[in-house]
Amino acid sequence: RILRFLRVARAARALRKLHQMYECRLIMDCMAHAMVPTLWVFLLLTFTLYITGLVLMQCLEMFMTDSPDYPNKIVQLYGGILRTMYTLTLAIAGGVPWRDLVLPLEALSGWFIPFFVLFVVGVKFGVLNILAAVFVSFVSRFVNNHIEEHLHDLIQEDSATVEDMRHLLA
Repeated sequence: RILRFLRVARAARALRKLHQMYECRLIMDCMAHAMVPTLWVFLLLTFTLYITGLVLMQCLEMFMTDSPDYPNKIVQLYGGILRTMYTLTLAIAGGVPWRDLVLPLEALSGWFIPFFVLFVVGVKFGVLNILAAVFVSFVSRFVNNHIEEHLHDLIQEDSATVEDMRHLLA
């Protein structure tokens, strides 16, 4: 029990030292303040997945009503809006190779290939780059504000030191 208490005390002491480490504190502050913009970008990504999933499912419905002999893999991958969104997420996140997700669609029509490729490329180079740009912009603005506050604190400390020296010399 005493050893556990000593470990907790050592961890608390390490946390106090963490407060003195400027860079680490800056990173933690940036991450904490970037949560809301990041949440909005993920909401945009979810909206994009939802709309694309609806369009894909509507197209699939048109092709599947014309031909009753469609592969079972289509139902596994695109059998509902949540499954379709999950499949599209796997495609943009690299969870499954694109070819494995497009092959069942290719059996119905060749038009699904450009649709799928345009979606993946658009999301990877569009939405995900927007996510990175928002995060970098927010962090750089936050760091600049943090530096300005730090400089302001240093100027106040210097002014206080000058005032103390004036009182000593007066």
